[in-house]
Amino acid sequence: MGFDLDAARLLPPNIRFGCSSWKYDGWKGQTYKREYKSKKAFETESLREYAEFPWFRAIGLDHTFYTPPKTSQLDSYVERIPKGMKWLAKVWDRVTIPKYGNSRRYGDLAGKENPHFLDPVMFRDEFIAPFERQDFLAHTGPFMFQFQDVYRTFADLEEFVTRLDGFLSGIPKRHQYAIELRTPQVLDTRYFAVLAEHGVTHVVNHWGTMPSLVDQMRKAAAGGGESARVSTSPAC
Repeated sequence: MGFDLDAARLLPPNIRFGCSSWKYDGWKGQTYKREYKSKKAFETESLREYAEFPWFRAIGLDHTFYTPPKTSQLDSYVERIPKGMKWLAKVWDRVTIPKYGNSRRYGDLAGKENPHFLDPVMFRDEFIAPFERQDFLAHTGPFMFQFQDVYRTFADLEEFVTRLDGFLSGIPKRHQYAIELRTPQVLDTRYFAVLAEHGVTHVVNHWGTMPSLVDQMRKAAAGGGESARVSTSPAC
C-alpha cells in the first residue's frame, strides 16, 4: 500500500488512521498476507490482521448503518482487536433518514415517511444500548450520524437544524458524536453553533456536491471559531 511501516510508530497518540471497513478483498497480498479458507473466514478473521497493521488505530463499523449490532458481534470484534484500538459506529438509518427509499430492504416501509427520524428514544434504546457494556466502551469512539441530502425533505433547512438541536439535547452526553452531511447548504453559522453547543464533531468528507475539505474547515472555523470541531471519516 506504499506505507512506511516504521514511521507509524511516530504517530501522535491522538491521531488515528482507519478505514470504513476491513473486508476488502483487494488488500489480499498487501495488508493481508494470511490465507483464509473461505469468504466468510476472511470477513471474520481478517479483522485481526487489519488490527495488526501499524498505521491502523481505528476501524469503522459501517454495517451498523443497516441494523444495530448484536452483542455477539461486538464480542467477536473485541476478541480480535488490541487494547487502545477504537471503532467508529455509523448510526442506524432508522434514526437518520427522514423518508425511506424505495429499496427492497425496507420492505413495507419503502417510500414512506420515517416517524423515528431523529428520535432520541429509538437511538438510545435500540441502537446505542448494545454498546454500553464496559469492555465495549473501552473501544468505542464517536457514533457517526450520516445524513443524506436533507434538502429533498426540508426546503427550509433551518427546520432540519432545529430538529437536530432538539435531538442532540435528548441523547446521552457520555458518548462522542459526529455528523456527516451530504447537503452543503446546511453548512452555516447556525449549524456549527448547534454542534459547538453540544460538543459534536463535523465530519469533513468528499461526498458529492460537498465543498472541498479546506472549505468545510473554513466554514467550521467561521461558524464556531475555536469551539468548532472537525474530524474526517475513516476511509481509505
